[in-house]
Amino acid sequence: MYFVSFFGWMERRRRAPGGTATIILLLLGSPIAGLQFGLPDHRVLPAHATSRMVEDQKLAGFPAEETDAIQVVAPTVQNPSSATGDITDYAAKLSRIPGIVQVDSFAGSYAEGRLITPPNGTYARFAGADGGTFLTVIPYAASINADAPKLVGEVRATDAPFDVMVGGSPADLIDFREALLGKIPVDLEESVANGIQKSGLLVTTAAAILAFTFAAYAAGEVVFLKMLGVGMTLAVLVDATLIRSVLVPALMKLAGHANWWAPPALRPRSAASMSATAFRRADRHREPPARTGQGRRPS
Repeated sequence: MYFVSFFGWMERRRRAPGGTATIILLLLGSPIAGLQFGLPDHRVLPAHATSRMVEDQKLAGFPAEETDAIQVVAPTVQNPSSATGDITDYAAKLSRIPGIVQVDSFAGSYAEGRLITPPNGTYARFAGADGGTFLTVIPYAASINADAPKLVGEVRATDAPFDVMVGGSPADLIDFREALLGKIPVDLEESVANGIQKSGLLVTTAAAILAFTFAAYAAGEVVFLKMLGVGMTLAVLVDATLIRSVLVPALMKLAGHANWWAPPALRPRSAASMSATAFRRADRHREPPARTGQGRRPS
């Protein structure tokens, strides 16, 4: 009953609590205005960890990141030997992209648009047994760590004299992320009061358990785990208090019937679902019919 009473209070004073919660959330989120997201790497480890020391020395003395090279495949090139000129021009273009160390191809290795290693017997591996060829685009480690999507996008945007496909671990990760985010649905089905009444206690208890669990990560030495512990603890507490209890009910009350808007193609299904729900509710509150029939005969 507490959550229903609280929702009633929110319904009468929706503007002030909703505006206050919005201002608080904006203030809490202001420090991340310049945040740049990236994948965790060796820098999340303590400075005295051996694996981090090795990676730091490798980056300082060997800037190329061959393990994360971008692979460019040209399956339509039937005979790479006869297309050496086109391969040369394309490899030189790719090597001019900022953040690229060098490009290895059937026509040799290129850096900053210039041939640095002429082709020899080892470059025959870039020719397929049944035709086709590929190029290995080697980026700087700093470039791939700073903005891998931009680097992959520039490689894909470079004009090629033949059909190409861009792959490799950086491109695979970007394609997987886009495919995953494109399948996340957003839907709103339940009313505010009913949702708060049924899930309020459960959400609050679960938030307390999760916040306590994530807070334990903040005591570790790994930077990534510290960030996870502090960030998730604050996020869960803010979500359970300001967002779910104040901001969401206030915004949904202000939106009114717009909360249940549906595209024209789905409106018949939504109307049928609401009619069936109303019928079931009415049927539950209907008085049972009086029993009829003959009474018991007296003995």
